[in-house]
Amino acid sequence: MMLGFDWFGAKTQVKILFGLDVDGSKASKFSFFSKKTKNGLSLISHKMNQKIDEYKVKYYHDKGLKTTNIMIKDLAEWIRLKEGGLTDSLNDSASSFPVPGTYTKLKHGKQHTSSTWHTNKGVTYRTYLDSSKTLGYNPTIDGFFNMPNDLPFKLFKIKYSDAYAENSGSELIDYYLGSWSWGSGVGGEKNLLNAFLKIENKTLNQLYKEDKNLLFANLILYRIKFFENLAKTKPKNKVFLNGWINETLNFYYGFQKYL
Repeated sequence: MMLGFDWFGAKTQVKILFGLDVDGSKASKFSFFSKKTKNGLSLISHKMNQKIDEYKVKYYHDKGLKTTNIMIKDLAEWIRLKEGGLTDSLNDSASSFPVPGTYTKLKHGKQHTSSTWHTNKGVTYRTYLDSSKTLGYNPTIDGFFNMPNDLPFKLFKIKYSDAYAENSGSELIDYYLGSWSWGSGVGGEKNLLNAFLKIENKTLNQLYKEDKNLLFANLILYRIKFFENLAKTKPKNKVFLNGWINETLNFYYGFQKYL
């Protein structure tokens, strides 16, 4: 697997991010490196771990996730932590469908009056309305503002993770790819994943069986590069970049144990 890659055009470049002297034409021939181990990991997995550690420093990873030994519980906490509370940011595409009316709510610890509240705990107002029948709740404006803490994870699991499971062979990796759908839309997740798999010409399940640590680290780095390119091509999103990278690093460091 390799990440030296035009993320949007999916054109293989003659470049590897990890200092391995392998050009793009040999990108699928990493079995040699997977068989060489260091500290229980394949050599290339070890290289990727080092690269991810560099991002930890670069993006001031300070939003630590406290995990338990129950993956589902930790996933719910990861979503809660990464999504935060109410937002009315006009930089977010969800601002095109806000809650109707003007309301004064708490934002960053201060009372804030706005007519563009559109997302609470990662759930857009449109998704909140559209999901009410599936999850069996009455979609009111008050209900949106006072959303139960367990609703975001229920939405994530039922509408994204379970509905579009990628059958990687790993429940954890399927959940992680579900978070791509949550953040980039189902179509966006499919496009990103297809571009990722095109490099190797293998299924997720095959890659998981070959080297699960390598696949996990590669997906994490792939998502980081996607976020960096998104902020570069759409500068208004740069304000979200540090948060996006931190949530990705939280997933990597917090959930490795569940592989």
